[in-house]
Amino acid sequence: MKLPAASGDDWAWFCDTIFAKGGFLENLDSAASSLTARGMLDTKVGVAVMIPYPSGVGDSLVYRGQRFDVSVGNSGRVELVRAYVRDVQGSFRRASYRHLTLVAMYWLMEDAKASDTLLIREVAAIVHADDLRF
Repeated sequence: MKLPAASGDDWAWFCDTIFAKGGFLENLDSAASSLTARGMLDTKVGVAVMIPYPSGVGDSLVYRGQRFDVSVGNSGRVELVRAYVRDVQGSFRRASYRHLTLVAMYWLMEDAKASDTLLIREVAAIVHADDLRF
């Protein structure tokens, strides 16, 4: 069963949800705080955040008010991922988690179509340039 492509609103929803007040990462930070206080954790918990697959409905995808051409080559898709990764990193910094550290970005697709080989390499370069694992 083929699922529909994620919209830019879906990308934003995911990012906003994990960083929301009372959201997943805040709860994880709280749990890590409890473990640290009990002497059961002596390091920050590494977090990997998912990168949605950069395809659009039609020829473009609008993310956070910016339109990305996702139909021609990889450039628009790469720039979309770059904007998303920056958004995730900025949200992580602003959250100031005491017990979490952003260590990686996770590629949602568990396989790689031959047509995505260059795209995946370019996304990996974006992630690695920020000293994150991919």
